[in-house]
Amino acid sequence: MKIYVSPCNPMMMYRIDQLYDWAKLAQPQIHTFTEDPEEADIIFVPDTLFTYHHNRQFLYKFLHKCYALDCADRPHLIIPGLYASAIKFFHKHRVRGCSYLFNRHRRNAFLNSEPEVSDRNSSGLNNQKQYLFSFIGGSTSWVRKRLLKLNFQRDDVVVRCSTGTYNHWSDEQQNREAIQKSYVEVIRQSKFALCPRGIGSNSIRLFEVMELGVAPIIISDVWLPPSGPDWQSFALFVKESAIDNLVAIAERHISESEERGRLAREAWEQYFSDPFCFNRCIEVIEELSQSRIPVLDKVILYCYPLVIFGIQCKELVREWLRVSILFVFRVFSLKFPYEVERD
Repeated sequence: MKIYVSPCNPMMMYRIDQLYDWAKLAQPQIHTFTEDPEEADIIFVPDTLFTYHHNRQFLYKFLHKCYALDCADRPHLIIPGLYASAIKFFHKHRVRGCSYLFNRHRRNAFLNSEPEVSDRNSSGLNNQKQYLFSFIGGSTSWVRKRLLKLNFQRDDVVVRCSTGTYNHWSDEQQNREAIQKSYVEVIRQSKFALCPRGIGSNSIRLFEVMELGVAPIIISDVWLPPSGPDWQSFALFVKESAIDNLVAIAERHISESEERGRLAREAWEQYFSDPFCFNRCIEVIEELSQSRIPVLDKVILYCYPLVIFGIQCKELVREWLRVSILFVFRVFSLKFPYEVERD
């Protein structure tokens, strides 16, 4: 396949750099890049909204072979493609799930640290683990807010809020290495790791947990998993309304946790690790190309200004409600019952 990469916002140029670096690691090297969109078989669009606003004629001309690579929590579904926060009711002819493709520059450096793979897969390792399950993360969704309010009253459960103390995406984060090391160590000491949805339908922690060889408990009612892995073989899916039963669910499957963790690691290596992820994305895009409906793609592209207006209205109303609710609590000197994620 010949691949062309459309330009990005200058602030997002790291996406293109990572894409080229990522392609160099692919095994085998069966795809090439071209500087000519006319001769390309596939056009990657790593910054869809920028392309839509600044090079719309390009999309009109090459729509039939344009595919988004989108890791945003709230993606703009302007064109078909791979979306990390894909949700189940997205149109099956337009959307596939994927991992967080452009976050290598924010990768937790301790994911590759000890223990070695041989130790990870040793028999009986899970019996030595300290925690039944764990979660350390921000209060970025209602299911997380509810999770962080639960009182599990168990020494072998770690559920801790990092809002206000750690921001993975901030260049100014203090004690980054120490916090990241502690985060990885807690997951490694867990039989299961909770992966509740964040701002989007998914969270990067799912793929970190899989890489660490720990069985994930996925808490997201709408997330659309990437195709390929046998998710049911290693992940437990828990409805957002059932988080009160997490202890019972985890204990019911505790004898399977080591095997599920091993299979999670295998799935990560096969589908999401550097040598295989790039080629796998191309395979999924080739599959998606067979199901696209050209008329639908054109209608959505031409009508997207209405969608953007609707999204902007929704965000304004959402922010107005947030500010109003917090104002009422302040006026009456009441403590808001949930942690609030701030920019």
